Amino acid sequence: MQYLVQMTLDAPARPTIAGDGPTFIEEYILPTLELCQKLQSENRIIGGGPMSGAVGLVLLVQADSAKELDDLITSMPVWPRMETEVTPLTTFGERAQTVRSKLEQLKAQTKKKRHELRAREGSELRASHREEKPMNTRAIFAISASLSLVSSAVAAQLYFCPWLRAKKQDQALVALVTPHMFLRFIGLSFLVVGVVAPSLPTSFAIPAAYGDLVAGILAVIAAVGLSHRVQWARGAVWVFNGWGAADLLFAFYQGPHVGLHPETLGAAFYIPTAIVPPLLVTHFLVFQILLQKNAN
Repeated sequence: MQYLVQMTLDAPARPTIAGDGPTFIEEYILPTLELCQKLQSENRIIGGGPMSGAVGLVLLVQADSAKELDDLITSMPVWPRMETEVTPLTTFGERAQTVRSKLEQLKAQTKKKRHELRAREGSELRASHREEKPMNTRAIFAISASLSLVSSAVAAQLYFCPWLRAKKQDQALVALVTPHMFLRFIGLSFLVVGVVAPSLPTSFAIPAAYGDLVAGILAVIAAVGLSHRVQWARGAVWVFNGWGAADLLFAFYQGPHVGLHPETLGAAFYIPTAIVPPLLVTHFLVFQILLQKNAN
């Protein structure tokens, strides 16, 4: 086995008196150099030599054991005065064999990790395919509002219209106008941050809120006029119904026009999907009654 041996003169071992220099050379330096020459001829030192410009040796030593190396170093006369550092060396072939073995291990680990990664990605992909994608919020909004409108129309046709036909027209109109006196004021919630998101477009919120407020006030006036059978009651119903129906229809138009996202409605999501459709049906029934009266 080969060893790299570095020996440098220890600072305290340097001669401090001028007369000690020749003695140090004669007793330590020259005998050590002669021994190194002898060991080199025996192929026990196979390389290296004295350091240039310094009291030191760099030797490439061939030894079969650590003890043999230790005996060789300590046999040098200069050794007690030197700082010695030993580095075991391997051959290029041995190192190449070790590196190849390590390379195979790394390749095997990398292949295993890639296989595990592909297996995990495949399971995640299969799981994602099994998961149902959530429906678009605009689709949910459209379906909710449409089905609510259809349900309100069916319920009115089956239950409310027969009841209205049995009533006098003024009584029927009062029954249709009365819900607006309570429900239209809920539209003011479009202006309340917390009920709706701060990002709700004001171009939608303000017309919808104040349009409902005006419709609610007109509904009160129309209902009072009908209950007292005043001459202007029918005119008040026409004004209320025209304004109220236009307000609701304009809100449905304005929402997509300003890029309204249903999630920004917050809790007010139920106004256009649950409250507005039945109110639209009552507007239609009011128009039907008023037009029947004019035809008569």
